Amino acid sequence: SIYKGKRVKILNPVFINTEKGPVIIDDEVKIEPFVYIKGPVYIGKKSLIKANSSIYGPVSFQYYCKIGGEVSSSIFLSFSNKQHYGFIGDSYVGSFVNLGAGTTTSNLKNNYSVVKVRIGRKEIETGKIFIGSFIGDYVRTGIGTNLNTGTVIGIGSQIIGRKGEKYIPPFIFEKGKYFEYEIEKEFATIKVMKKRRGVEFWDEERRILLKIFKETKDERKNFIKE
Repeated sequence: SIYKGKRVKILNPVFINTEKGPVIIDDEVKIEPFVYIKGPVYIGKKSLIKANSSIYGPVSFQYYCKIGGEVSSSIFLSFSNKQHYGFIGDSYVGSFVNLGAGTTTSNLKNNYSVVKVRIGRKEIETGKIFIGSFIGDYVRTGIGTNLNTGTVIGIGSQIIGRKGEKYIPPFIFEKGKYFEYEIEKEFATIKVMKKRRGVEFWDEERRILLKIFKETKDERKNFIKE
């Protein structure tokens, strides 16, 4: 089944396949031409699906996402953008994430073995052979970023994905090599990101992010040394 909310704009040709599950298109969504959507899929309010995109469910885009390229078996939280070519599969993407053009996840190892996910120094066996990336809130990736199978990127990091690390702590800035992101610069960037979407950067969130920054300082220090 196809469920459409109010003021939805679909610019044909768009092909929607509901053989495997429903497609729910919430209020004020715009879908540009030459898009293929295979359910189950939820497209949140005010989201944009750009021309020539391919979406293979199960997929959920929350409020005000902008999506292009290919997405499969993934969740995008509100205000996150993947506007250009590239593949995101079997992944979880937080809020206010911006994925640069060509950002691509690997979601299957070449030897078809079970994917292990690293968090800090701890490695977790997932029991799954299809695992993409776990991308925290406010992460930004540069153009052409390639992410290994099972990559974890901590909140607020900015990376270009040249070194292939599977775990990147919160508040890391990559520019040739890794640095600790200056927290006040990060706050300034977040404020700009939110203002563009008409959202306020609340003091409560600022305090939470500062707490995370302080608690992960040693983690960043060890990561940068490596």
